[in-house]
Amino acid sequence: MAKKKADPLPVQRLADLNLTFSFEYYDTSEDSLFCLSEWGREDIKYTLSRLQDICKKTLFEMQQQRKVYHFTPTDWSKSMFPQGFPKPMDALNNLDPFHFAILGLNQQKARIFGAVSGSTFYVVWFDYDHDILPYQLKHT
Repeated sequence: MAKKKADPLPVQRLADLNLTFSFEYYDTSEDSLFCLSEWGREDIKYTLSRLQDICKKTLFEMQQQRKVYHFTPTDWSKSMFPQGFPKPMDALNNLDPFHFAILGLNQQKARIFGAVSGSTFYVVWFDYDHDILPYQLKHT
């Protein structure tokens, strides 16, 4: 019996859909290190304009226009949250964890983390300094 092929990556499934953003699971806890309110005013304004831009286009359209936001599945084992989303956001652990870059902000380090279901991206964290999933330096 042939081995069942794994589901395609979220990027492939979403290629023809416009993403919508939900803040249902957004981490507003007092001790959250990844809250948008900690960013500067201009960075917040810029980030929201990027989210607005994403909602107006499909991923395919953004890639054709070279507006690639680096939509990437999140490998929790390489992150500061190896068990996945902590409580109370742990309901999202049944969905595809995902993050993407906010190009043009903080030397391309800023990321938004969440999970995808259908065409909805559930925003959990705004990571300004790429701390959740640190860079892995190559050839060092």
